[in-house]
Amino acid sequence: MKPGRATTWQRAVRDALTARIGLKATALFLAVVLWVIVSAREPAEEVIPVRLVILAEDGIELRDVPPSARALVAGRGRELLRLYREPPSVRVNVPADSPERFVVQLTPDLVELPAGVEASVREVTPRRFTLRLRRTGAE
Repeated sequence: MKPGRATTWQRAVRDALTARIGLKATALFLAVVLWVIVSAREPAEEVIPVRLVILAEDGIELRDVPPSARALVAGRGRELLRLYREPPSVRVNVPADSPERFVVQLTPDLVELPAGVEASVREVTPRRFTLRLRRTGAE
């Protein structure tokens, strides 16, 4: 075989890969779109960040930044994607007569999902944490 000349089978493989390249690219694009649509409808579980909303009464302030929380959420793929744009939240009320170390217990039923999201919270971490509080002059 002379250098620079393709054999018949090499030419056949090259032609199979490059012939009608636009049609092949379109087919690949449509396959990916179809896969995304179907996978968005399938049930899934994801660990989603949770926003902690600490509501301290007058005369109380936090000494430390609260820990980050995460929740294991089950639902359809598109519902879980919405939770990354609108994260779920947990509201923690800290009364004025709280001790300097206020223990918070997190349970799945405390997690508030955004309106219209059809999903369920299976687990929350951390399950328990302590807030260090400071009393201020305004009581």
